[in-house]
Amino acid sequence: MHISHKKKITITDFKKNIFLNPIVGLTAYSKNMAELIDPYVDFILVGDSLGITLYGMENTRSVTIEMMIQHARAVLRGTKNSLVVVDLPFGSYEQSPQQAYKTASTVIKKTGCDAIKIEGGKEMSETVTFLSNRNIPVMGHIGFLPQSVNNYKNVSIKGFTKDEENHLLEDA
Repeated sequence: MHISHKKKITITDFKKNIFLNPIVGLTAYSKNMAELIDPYVDFILVGDSLGITLYGMENTRSVTIEMMIQHARAVLRGTKNSLVVVDLPFGSYEQSPQQAYKTASTVIKKTGCDAIKIEGGKEMSETVTFLSNRNIPVMGHIGFLPQSVNNYKNVSIKGFTKDEENHLLEDA
């Protein structure tokens, strides 16, 4: 079992710990859930999966910035120790690094979150560099990319072949 934290976890803590110990993270969408998991995790993700799990949407593509901001605010009210990461929803960052910066800075200003998360590997590297150079902490998401899925009935898991494994490593 993960030990309860005594202090607020920071990005610097993550950088120091990155290869030393497993990092524990869970997703939360509300103050109550954040309060329950906060003592036991290193980070809490406010995921755009809330569109499916809370709102009954068919996919994550209809989730809005406003929805993410409201749920992030709720999670932050229930968090004392964990780093809080907020998903940038579909269509809010892919167009350009400048669009990603505008969206990320809005989310950070309006929520006080510690970092943002975007989907994509090497195709998003320019955006990640752009954001990082402007002091926006970014968590990447590679592999299965829910924002690219319109219909969950025909989803296939990747990473089982050597080519797929190599692609994942390149993205990482």
